[in-house]
Amino acid sequence: MTSIGASTRGDLTPALLPDLPTQVADAVRLAVTGGLHVILIGAAALSVAGFAIAWLIRETPLRTGPADDPAPAATRDR
Repeated sequence: MTSIGASTRGDLTPALLPDLPTQVADAVRLAVTGGLHVILIGAAALSVAGFAIAWLIRETPLRTGPADDPAPAATRDR
């Protein structure tokens, strides 16, 4: 059994954080904050890269009138 009240699977929930010793609770807070910081920076970089790549996609105008061939595509190949 653990002395801090965690389950045997090692789950650490926010409800258990106040029961932890001060140094351990501070270490957990620092680890979670550091991990989220890395995820946030990575997501921001990925978003900027995606936006920049979107500028490189060539614009193709949409068709303005009806199609020349009214037959469905499935019957055209036969």
